[in-house]
Amino acid sequence: MKKKQSLIIITLIILILITLAGILVVIIKNENIKEINSDKTSTGQNNIINEDNGTKIQLDTQIEVNSDISYEVSKDNYMVYPKNIQDIFTISRVGIIAESDFAKTVFNFVYDSVEKIYDETKDKSDDEISSYYKINQIEIEEYHIFNEEDFYSIAKEIKNIKANDENAKFLSSEVDTSTKKETDEAVTFDMLITFNNNKSMNIKVYLSKTTHKIAFQKEFGLEDIFKKYTGDIDEASLRKFMYNFENSSMASINNLAKEKSYNAILQQYDNKKEQINSYGIYDANDYLEIANQIISVRWSKGATVKSYTVDEGSLANNGKYTSFNVTLNYTTGDTVELKLGIANSKDQTPQFIVAKK
Repeated sequence: MKKKQSLIIITLIILILITLAGILVVIIKNENIKEINSDKTSTGQNNIINEDNGTKIQLDTQIEVNSDISYEVSKDNYMVYPKNIQDIFTISRVGIIAESDFAKTVFNFVYDSVEKIYDETKDKSDDEISSYYKINQIEIEEYHIFNEEDFYSIAKEIKNIKANDENAKFLSSEVDTSTKKETDEAVTFDMLITFNNNKSMNIKVYLSKTTHKIAFQKEFGLEDIFKKYTGDIDEASLRKFMYNFENSSMASINNLAKEKSYNAILQQYDNKKEQINSYGIYDANDYLEIANQIISVRWSKGATVKSYTVDEGSLANNGKYTSFNVTLNYTTGDTVELKLGIANSKDQTPQFIVAKK
């Protein structure tokens, strides 16, 4: 009898020990899972970066990460959701393009494509950039850029952003929902991409509804008015002139004219006429009016051209030039108003004239 009781007690003790061992194993496994998840947070596995009200967010079972995490760690699992993107993907997709696919594409563009485009074009002239596109078109299409004009404009804008800071990196992005346009074939909208040096660029996004095509474009803003132009100058030449005027000529004018009196600015035209003519300005009073607008722009706030507003009613043709009024709208809310003249013939010199409105 005593032997039976001892055997029962021993059996119970063994069962208790087995149970305790099982509990201990579960606890250890849970701790290991936590540690693995912690490692994933630092190494970037299965991460989502969201810019709505902050630099980090945790969605469902996704791991929380900071938006400054290194891209090289795990490229394919990173995503960037621009602020307001939910207003474009109202049901998590546009046509057959899922919101997560777009988020991956944006991440690859801002962390990879921008850097490659800069490295490939930073030392090239305008003509060399155009030639580079023709030679490397297939590779460039992997950046979701599908024509020469867009590649040129995006390359030049990236160069401007990194002009004094090659290490400038992506900081945030935001969709301008007021620009959303929708047809049976596609949805388009503007996306503002901001860098950590307070500079930004505006990209037009094209999302096909019938294919997986996502395109990053640089909307020129003068396409519609240019369709009414009947002269010999091509759109690519106009794009190059306007880009250089916005990003080089205006900066030079600002440096010349800031903190100067009206008389001093007028005198600059006489003293530096050839230089100012190279900006497309050929009249002293035009220079004074344009310079005063330029020095009023809040450059220290990272002012960047957001869009053009064209007064189509101002379109005129005097035989030699086709002209119209255009307003440059900046991300800071500032504006610069100009009259732009385009030569009707390639033989006409100069090909472009910038005057006061």
